[in-house]
This record gives sequence, C-alpha cells and structure tokens, in this order.
Amino acid sequence: MKPLPSPPLARLAAALLALAPAFAAPLALAPALAFAAPPPSAPSAPSAPSAPDNAPPAPPPEADIRPARQAIPLDQANSSSLGLLLGAATALSLAALATWAWRRRRLAQSLASPEELARQSLQAINAQRETLAAAALADQAALAVRHFIAAKFHLAATQQTTEEFLRAIAAHQASPLAPHRELLQGFLQSCDLAKFAGAAFDPVERFALLETAQRFIQAAAYTANSAASPPPLAP
Repeated sequence: MKPLPSPPLARLAAALLALAPAFAAPLALAPALAFAAPPPSAPSAPSAPSAPDNAPPAPPPEADIRPARQAIPLDQANSSSLGLLLGAATALSLAALATWAWRRRRLAQSLASPEELARQSLQAINAQRETLAAAALADQAALAVRHFIAAKFHLAATQQTTEEFLRAIAAHQASPLAPHRELLQGFLQSCDLAKFAGAAFDPVERFALLETAQRFIQAAAYTANSAASPPPLAP
C-alpha cells in the first residue's frame, strides 16, 4: 500500500525539524557573547592645554589657602578713629593759632612807627651783643639805623655809602637830621671800621655802639615829630 502524500503543512514542519540542530548552536552561544562584549567606552574629556616650558610651576593647592585675618575689636577701632580725629583737630588748631599770631605781628608792624621798629631791631641785636662777631654786630646796627632814616625821612639811606649819605645831610641844613649829623657820623664810621677794616670791639665798645644808635634814633624821631606838630596856640 502506497503512503499517502503528506499535506504541505506537514512537509513544512518536517523541514523545520530537520533544520533545528543547525540553529541550536548559535542560539546557545548568544548569551555568552552578550556578556563577553566590552562595555561602551565613555567620551574622553578634552585635554588641558600644555603649559609652556618657561612657565613657573603651579603653586600647590595649600598655597592658595590664606589664613583668616584677625578681627579688630570694636573698642580698638573706635579708639583709633578718635585718636586720628583728635590729632587732626590739634593740627588745625595749631595752624590757625600760628596764622593768627603772624597776622597780628604783621598788623602791629604796619601800625608801629619807624622809631618803634628801630628800637625793636636794636633790642634783638642787643640780646646777642656778646656772641656776634664785630662785623656782624656793626652791620646789623647800621642797617637798623639806615632803615629808620629811610622810613622816617624818606631818604635813600640804605643805598648810599656813609660819605654820600653824610654829604647829602650837610647839603640840607633844614633837614631834621642836620642837628644830629655829628652823632650819626661817629656811629656810621665806627660801623665801617668793623665791617671793612676788621676792627674788633671789646664789651664796652659793643655796648657804646648800640647805645649811640639808640640815642640817635630817639633824638632824630623827637626832632621830626616836633617839626610835624603844629605850634601851640598863643593864650
């Protein structure tokens, strides 16, 4: 008896069964291959730029750590500020006081008469009479007298020599200086001997030189003031 032809479905199943051993080995190796595959590599970070050869070495990390500053106590800060304010106030006060004293002295000098200024100059010279050299003593005393004459009588006494100045006085007999010409001549000639001839003064001569200058200033000022004052009215 001939076998009945198998339907197409039965033949397909038989063919798949015949091919099953060929697919069984790859399928059995698939899990092992999956576990053996290397993990995907992470993207690499960009490399830092290389430092030049002559660049200084980077400081260690601990070098950037600076110690905390010590806190200033509040009392100390207040006392420091108070000290600065007191110092500034003291300096301003001293400057204002010095300015006031200077202005007061200038005002007093502008109001003082020529004879008063000459007396002040002679007093300052007399305070160092024994310590000054003879030439310096004579020069300062002569300048005090010449400045008095220039301010009181409006003469160029500081720009003339002794001889020129004495001749000018002799030429004007009506000048208030004429009665005191001999006293002035002796004083100026004594000063010239010390200044230009190197003459020395002993203590008595030093005193006499300044005393002569004082007497001349007092006498000449009295004469000038008397000539400027109006005569008294007749009773």
